[in-house]
Formats: sequence, C-alpha cells, structure tokens
Amino acid sequence: MMIISDGEGRLKQMSPNAKKVVIPAGVDTSFFRSIGLLEEPRSIISMGSMEWRLNADAVLWICYEVLPIVLRKSSSARVCVVGKGYPCPFSPGPPTAS
Repeated sequence: MMIISDGEGRLKQMSPNAKKVVIPAGVDTSFFRSIGLLEEPRSIISMGSMEWRLNADAVLWICYEVLPIVLRKSSSARVCVVGKGYPCPFSPGPPTAS
C-alpha cells in the first residue's frame, strides 16, 4: 500500500497492471489544531513509533549522520524524538557498515 501520490508514477512504470488506489496523506487540520506553541528554530523533530524498525533507523541516521553536519553550522541545533516505544527498543549505537 502506498499513501503518497509521488510514488504512483513509479508504480505504474514498474507494474502497469497492478491495482492502485491513491490515498492522500495528510493531517486533519480541523481536528488537530495549533495549541499556540512557538516554533523552535534549529530543531529537527522525528515523529513516529520507535517500535517500527525503519523509524528507529531514521532517528539513528539523523543523530549520527545529519546532526553532526548541522551542528557545524549551528551549535544550538537539537533533535527531538517523539513517538510510541521511545526509548527505542533497538540498539542505540551508531549504525554499522554491512
């Protein structure tokens, strides 16, 4: 299942006869309203269940690969991880080469 329309064209090329339905991804802004918090400049936020390995891998990549580059430009940058299953149930060490 794909919920992004950008991938639809690639899917049509790969498998022209596959049954496809595009479901728009997004946020119900009538239900989820701003609570008036100020934006925090120089912040990277990851939102997602850490019980899903791909989300956990993404957070590790941000922390070990992206954040050091960002910190060279802005020493006050920070990462905020929000989601079910945090702290991550997977190894918190840096990614290893396979």
